[in-house]
Amino acid sequence: MRTYLRVPYAEKDAAKRAGARWDGEKRLWYVQDMDNLRPVMPWIPEALKRPWNARSLPRKPEPSLSPKRAYTLPSRHGA
Repeated sequence: MRTYLRVPYAEKDAAKRAGARWDGEKRLWYVQDMDNLRPVMPWIPEALKRPWNARSLPRKPEPSLSPKRAYTLPSRHGA
C-alpha cells in the first residue's frame, strides 16, 4: 500500500534517502509497504499520524446531571 507524503522541494533529497519514491503521474512522493515509517514521519500528513479510527470511535456520552446537582446560573441582567 502506498502512503503519500508531503515533501517540500528543499527536502526531496532527504526524503529520497529515507526511502521515499517519486510518483511522476501524481507528482507526489510516497513510500510503499514500509514496515518502519519512522524515517519518513516528518513528511507524513498529520491526518495519517492519528489513529486510523480516531474519528470513527463513539464518544462517551456526557453524564447527565442529577436533579440535586442541576442548577441555573443567575442572570447577568439582574432580572
